Amino acid sequence: MEKLSGDSRYRLHVVAKWVRDIVMNPKLVAVVKEVLDTENLLIWDSDFNIKAPRTKGFYSWHQDGTYSDHASADDVLTAWVALTPASVESGCMKFCPASHHSQLPHYESQDPNNVLSVGQTIPEENMKNLPNPVAAPLKPGQVS
Repeated sequence: MEKLSGDSRYRLHVVAKWVRDIVMNPKLVAVVKEVLDTENLLIWDSDFNIKAPRTKGFYSWHQDGTYSDHASADDVLTAWVALTPASVESGCMKFCPASHHSQLPHYESQDPNNVLSVGQTIPEENMKNLPNPVAAPLKPGQVS
């Protein structure tokens, strides 16, 4: 399998119909409209976040809105659609409840195992002030 890197990872809905079909699924679009309380949506990006098994790769604690370049992160959301099972054992996504209420400081980690594009990371001292993380296991087709 060819590794997706650089620009090949992003805006896949523009070049791949099957990705466009996922991100424009009527059920998904309806939920996003409801959460954002709007009828007007823009699909800014779509990409693969691949965490290969039995590797040192990891996703550091971060907030997507910090790096989206949008004036207000309140009007932006990330809908993560599982293409394969994402169990607690395999390292599913975790959330810190209420952490979306404000943008936290980030730094760009130089850790080569950080899978994020620029290693965006919330400093440990800021993580200590958040509620305990909650796991969000997903089956293929489910969304968080």
